[in-house]
Amino acid sequence: QAITLVKLFRIVQKVQYHRVTGKRNNYERIDQLMERLEQSFAATELPRSRQEFVSRASLFHLFQEIKRYYRRIQKMPVVVLPVNEPLTRKENPNSTLIRQG
Repeated sequence: QAITLVKLFRIVQKVQYHRVTGKRNNYERIDQLMERLEQSFAATELPRSRQEFVSRASLFHLFQEIKRYYRRIQKMPVVVLPVNEPLTRKENPNSTLIRQG
């Protein structure tokens, strides 16, 4: 499940980038993916050791945080979104998106 969460996080990063740059996102597919992952957590056998419990609990908590962040991206106010201004990634230590100008 850890690898799946890494992939999901990368997808959510792309969703954020597409949202900020005004590109389309396929929210339905991502919602389905999250639902399947939620079902996967629910169907997993109970942990056999404390270490396994802690590991799974951490993964589940991370999954919940990714879902929460994804929902916030979807609700991002239009005021925050750019108005036909392309964003670029400049080489800097933070590698943040900045407006061209």
